[in-house]
Amino acid sequence: MYQTIHINKQSIYLAMAYPPFSFFILTCLIISTSHAAPVDDVCTKTTNPPLCIAALGGPESHKDNLVGLAEIGFQTAGMAAVKFVNLFTTFASSPRVSANAKANAVKCGKLYDRVFKGLITPAHEAARVGRWADVVSPVRQIVVGIDTCEMYFNGNSPVHEDSRIARVAAEAIVVIAGFKS
Repeated sequence: MYQTIHINKQSIYLAMAYPPFSFFILTCLIISTSHAAPVDDVCTKTTNPPLCIAALGGPESHKDNLVGLAEIGFQTAGMAAVKFVNLFTTFASSPRVSANAKANAVKCGKLYDRVFKGLITPAHEAARVGRWADVVSPVRQIVVGIDTCEMYFNGNSPVHEDSRIARVAAEAIVVIAGFKS
């Protein structure tokens, strides 16, 4: 993982003013500024870093290693899958919903049931045993499934906010798999 290091002018002047200590001072500055939490390293590589940090954040995620963070991502995406299928089933059976919206809800429900439930379990198992290369493809398909459902509703599905969270959790899993591979 790469971390941008910011050293202010005062630190440079201090190091220049005391040459025998300059190496020591600069080394301490670099060490103190280069340790970011794994959630920050991962989330900055997603399409929505603030949402990623909010979705995967919390006291545990800032001290967890990448494997623990991936577990949080899988739990977030897995809970979303169950919630989405239930919500789309309820939405499709509502008498106040238009026929077009019902048809889209049925399509999304089937898509989430097939894509999420069918792909997240094998990807999760692959991650648990350290086969990170086998995680990327199914999780990317999950992201495509989320985008497809949002497209059916023109970006305004009944689970739009939750789907954004599930999408960014899936993106974070792909980033983690890239780091671990």
